[in-house]
Amino acid sequence: MSIAYKLYRVVSPILTVVLLAFAYLYISNLVSQIDIDSLSLNWGWVILSALLFIIFYGIVSLNWLVSTRIFNKKSSDKQLLVFFASQPYKYLPTSLFIFSSRTVYAKKLGLGLKESSLAQLLENMSLFASNFALFGLFYLGSMHFGIMAAVATALVLAITVLYKKYPKVNLRLKSNSISIESKKLLQMFMIATLGWFVCGLSFLSLNYVLGINVDVLTLLAANTIAFSLSMLAVFAPGGIGVREAVYGFFAVSAAAIIYWRILVFIVDMVVGFISIAIINSISSRKRKTT
Repeated sequence: MSIAYKLYRVVSPILTVVLLAFAYLYISNLVSQIDIDSLSLNWGWVILSALLFIIFYGIVSLNWLVSTRIFNKKSSDKQLLVFFASQPYKYLPTSLFIFSSRTVYAKKLGLGLKESSLAQLLENMSLFASNFALFGLFYLGSMHFGIMAAVATALVLAITVLYKKYPKVNLRLKSNSISIESKKLLQMFMIATLGWFVCGLSFLSLNYVLGINVDVLTLLAANTIAFSLSMLAVFAPGGIGVREAVYGFFAVSAAAIIYWRILVFIVDMVVGFISIAIINSISSRKRKTT
């Protein structure tokens, strides 16, 4: 048993306890901001919003799987679980925890440290590129739909030209150079773009729950960029504060922000710990058979 694994076995339970303690405080604070007595929700829209958010996670987990297979062609379909398993850890201080948890769980399912690190780098590049592109389109559309259509057309043409001109892209990391097929990068970009769009629909559904009249494209733009900027805030647990500030800039209702935070948090914890349990079970069975 390696020293690193022994250290992980000691630190992991401590981190889990810290995470659960923070989770309790975090959700208690959010719930305290709700006027329970006047609470009247259309649970059909609530369920739709939750389902759309889970579908969003399912889509972007495919983005992670494609990325892992660029660096390890034998990467298992079970790597999809790794994306879900890492979500609770984003509520710990700094993004290092979500990075390290992704690495740990990926290793349990057969992906090496270097491979998972490179896959995470490429995955995040794809998420940010698609996010900023989609935000730009939504924001332009909120001002003038024709401009959005023209820019979207130009973007598709530019991607088509680059795709044909550069069938492979060289990713240089220090002394190493990795050649990646452009179709894989395009596939990741399209998957991530679809994911962000579905995430926006989830947020839109939640606003309908509260009976809030919103400009659809402005709301989609706000939700899209809020996620990326909160991801860039590496020391803010779960992007707390950053995401709210972005929503506030776009005049999103305070009630919608609170309910959205609660919904996202619950989904993160439920799908996260279920996936962690499944991965640990698979890993345990694997150790017993070797």
